[in-house]
Amino acid sequence: MPSTLVVRVLDVLGAAVNAKRVAAIFDSAIGKDLARMSTPGAFEIAVPATATRVGVVVEHPGFWDVVQNLRLNQTGTPTLSFDGEQAIGVRTLSTHSRDGGGFNVEVIVVLGQLRDAESSVDAVRRGPNPRPLAVRPLTLDVGDLDTPILTPRGSTAASKNSIVRITPRGRLLFAERPTPPRLVAIYDPVKKFPFIGAPTDGIAPQQVPINYHIFFHPNIPAHFTPEYPFSFSFIDLIDRYMLQRQHWAIGKAMVNQHDAAGGKCVFIFPVGGKTESFGDLTSQASALRLLEEVNYFIQRMDKVPFPLQPVGDCAISGFSAGIRAVHGVLTQGRVARFNDRVLRDVYNFDGVFATRDKDGKERVDTQTTLAFCSALKAWFRGGDGGRSLRVYSQNSIWLDQLRDAASGATLIEGRDGAREIEHPRLSVLFTPSDFWDKSPPAIRTIAVSEKRDELYKSVHQFVPAFFMEHALKQSAMVAGVQR
Repeated sequence: MPSTLVVRVLDVLGAAVNAKRVAAIFDSAIGKDLARMSTPGAFEIAVPATATRVGVVVEHPGFWDVVQNLRLNQTGTPTLSFDGEQAIGVRTLSTHSRDGGGFNVEVIVVLGQLRDAESSVDAVRRGPNPRPLAVRPLTLDVGDLDTPILTPRGSTAASKNSIVRITPRGRLLFAERPTPPRLVAIYDPVKKFPFIGAPTDGIAPQQVPINYHIFFHPNIPAHFTPEYPFSFSFIDLIDRYMLQRQHWAIGKAMVNQHDAAGGKCVFIFPVGGKTESFGDLTSQASALRLLEEVNYFIQRMDKVPFPLQPVGDCAISGFSAGIRAVHGVLTQGRVARFNDRVLRDVYNFDGVFATRDKDGKERVDTQTTLAFCSALKAWFRGGDGGRSLRVYSQNSIWLDQLRDAASGATLIEGRDGAREIEHPRLSVLFTPSDFWDKSPPAIRTIAVSEKRDELYKSVHQFVPAFFMEHALKQSAMVAGVQR
């Protein structure tokens, strides 16, 4: 019976892709392009009667190439099996009777925008660097903040805030994109669907969504090393933000903060470029696409042959100038699924909209800040009570503009001019410089520079290192089958 190799090409959303090229190499012979079928995304070629091995290659702009080696058994009903590892971009193999006689041996290829970059990152780690780089989670002490954060002015009650030692239980993955942001670090603390195959106890993978948190770092400084993204400065950025201990000049322990908050979500850390910044990651459609790409990628990296767990809830956050990216995602190109169903939380870690005057001096862009506050309130109030907004800043404009975002919110006045708006779904914390300068020694040591003129700068760096755990712990995201 004659056999025909059929390759069906999809993207991570399940949409057919009319790939630029699909080729097959039978038993190390010269590769041949497959013919396009009438069905979108489907390609075919006759299989030589004596073939026992086939290599499949799929190419399309904007996606990584997929290469898969297969074994072909043509005794009786023909079958395909993997010859070595199943490629990230290959989903299933199957055999079907062909109209008119014979069989189709089929390969389902899923083109993706992410590929494993662990070896590239590790090559940077092993290179001649100014300091050692960590690329795996570390055991660290992190702050565990209570709600409300502030102790009311004049109160003698002891704070419930504490320090907890966290040994991360998840793993750190690195994925390369063909376009900016060209590197994405992914921390996965979540126990995903615990088995492969038939559902157990009536629970199917489709019932266990995976939650996400996308964080945007500030602008990349001019002094960063070249060769974006695989050079010391960019891997050092990941190390300092995600892995190193909480200290304004050392690190932000974001991986440990996620675990301290209960490991509710997969943490996505896109690495922007000097001039490219975050590239096309500027809208709701692009953010949703990144979530879908990561969702497929992490399940395949867990050796799940056919990823079925859907994207669940999502938080987006930004630090300093990274808040501009949050603004773009929140306000550009509204996509109903993302805006109304997926996006649950927005976090602002000392966000700053800034412009430069004619003398080159940086100033706060008040107009854009006010516009963003209006957009935040509109999004926050537009939900069904299942949205969360958390803001932590040294600038009082955020508290002044957002204090009325939630009906029934409480104003707490702390020491040295600090104020906090508190509500089950809203936290807006304003802590001026004097608050930090007069902090207890244990906090001041890690939050404030010894140089007086670096007070604002040091606290600015400390805010995302200290408050991300609080935002995540209060998150509106819902885990797994409880959705």
